[in-house]
Amino acid sequence: MSASAAHTFGKKERICSRKLIDKLFNEGGSRAMAAFPVRLVYTRCPREAGQPAVQMLVSVPKKCFKRAVKRNRVKRQVREAFRLNKQIVYNSLPADSDTTLLLAFIWIDNQLYDTAVVEQKVVNLMQRLAEKAMRQGQHRLSAAHQQGSWQGDTQSPLASVHAADAAPLADKVMDAADSSTVADPSNP
Repeated sequence: MSASAAHTFGKKERICSRKLIDKLFNEGGSRAMAAFPVRLVYTRCPREAGQPAVQMLVSVPKKCFKRAVKRNRVKRQVREAFRLNKQIVYNSLPADSDTTLLLAFIWIDNQLYDTAVVEQKVVNLMQRLAEKAMRQGQHRLSAAHQQGSWQGDTQSPLASVHAADAAPLADKVMDAADSSTVADPSNP
């Protein structure tokens, strides 16, 4: 993410497509976490041309606030907190990723909070999400290292295999290694 785009929140960063919203809420595979009074639902989807690495939406149900003025205030607070701190999430994502991270911030309380409190809760959620992304990245790297596809500076053919596809492959390789018997020359 460039320095000039660090504190912007453009139209492309919003989830406007019904297809993406359905993917986030209806298709499964989404994860959620909460930092009261905000809940974060997130998932990954393949990135299309011109699509940013992270897209988000904010939802404040009428059940929480009947008056649109209050709902709009909460939406502004959450969007501003995301805009000012989105580098937390962007920095945790791989630069060459071919997926988009879809985020939905959902308000779950029927009280208004100060902007500083809302920002603190949104930042908390984004930091936890970034930690999960970093752990998954390290897990993928260690899985690639265990199956021998990562050899320092050298690139092996398996290095391009996606981590989700590589895990079953690593299990098969380990099972094959366990089932084959190799004679130990030091032990007659």
